Amino acid sequence: KPKCSCRKCWHNSHSPAEAMFLFGACKCCEHCWDEEEFTESESVCSEAQAVSDKGGSSGAQFTRPAEPVVAKTASLTQPVVLQPVVANAALLKQPIVPTPTQVAAPVVIHPAYEQKQVVATSHPAKVELEPKATADQLKVADPPVEVPKVADPPVEVPKEEPPGNKSLLGPTNHIFSDALSLGSDGRVLSMKRSRFVEGMESFAGILDTIGGGMGSHLETNTKKLRNSKASASEEDYRAWMRSELPVHAAAGYKGYVDDSAWMANLWHWYTVEFFVELFAQLVETTSEMKVCADEAYKKTLYNHHNFFQRTAFTAAMKRLPDRNALIAKLQGDGTRDDVHRDVTTFVSLGRPLVSYLCEVNTEVDNLMQSEKKAKRK
Repeated sequence: KPKCSCRKCWHNSHSPAEAMFLFGACKCCEHCWDEEEFTESESVCSEAQAVSDKGGSSGAQFTRPAEPVVAKTASLTQPVVLQPVVANAALLKQPIVPTPTQVAAPVVIHPAYEQKQVVATSHPAKVELEPKATADQLKVADPPVEVPKVADPPVEVPKEEPPGNKSLLGPTNHIFSDALSLGSDGRVLSMKRSRFVEGMESFAGILDTIGGGMGSHLETNTKKLRNSKASASEEDYRAWMRSELPVHAAAGYKGYVDDSAWMANLWHWYTVEFFVELFAQLVETTSEMKVCADEAYKKTLYNHHNFFQRTAFTAAMKRLPDRNALIAKLQGDGTRDDVHRDVTTFVSLGRPLVSYLCEVNTEVDNLMQSEKKAKRK
């Protein structure tokens, strides 16, 4: 191996211990000596350390080397040139002040590398790397899914009896409402025969409850409907009435046979019209019952009765109870409000029913007249 420059110092003018102290020969030579020389250098370093502890050799004078010494270390890649130093005894006695480590310039890290710089006062800047976000963290969170609220189950309202089931008129109104098929203009388009007959029988029973024997006027004609020889297969009231035409051949088509559906329909028209107007007077005015009955009679039945019929019907009206007693009898299990509501409903159903019975009567009468003319030819 090539000889170290420090070895020259030992042969020229200085002892190994002095060379170790002045030039750091132990550091310079420990990697380039042979093993035997390295062992020797270790002992030289021990001697140099002893000289340093004592403040240098007493009275020793040293001469500056003639040429600079180049030292190579394991930690430096470039040679470091050491300036010549004049050593003397006084210099050896001064304390050795270590040269402070130069602080490295701040290191700028591009934001793309996600680094942060930490600068120390006496050490090179340290760079801390932020942990990169994982794929799960970079994934955009899905918007919260709105879970539709389950609708609360509908609250069951306690079932009440439908209007018109508490007063006496309630069941009758229900039957007539089921029998009639009304158009948008309020006129009856069609009517169920069987339900109409049931409704008239129910209403006749209410009139008997009121008093005055009024129910009998309806019962007589209702029986004629039941006993009619019209086609039993016809449920539509108008068609059923037309099917009774052959029955009136017995009267030569000059008039209705008394025991027939045509005669019953005629008097049902007259009688129902009277009671519709009577009940209308009851809810639309505050007049006494006698006044209400008289007004209703003059508008309706009076125009169709003969003298004997007028006398009999007038006597029956006098037996009707007064206003409050009539309402009390119609009340049944309901209240006065129930009576007022059900009477109003009866009037609203009765007026189109009366018009329909009038139309049917006109139709069957024209049919009878046409048949009468046909028989003459």
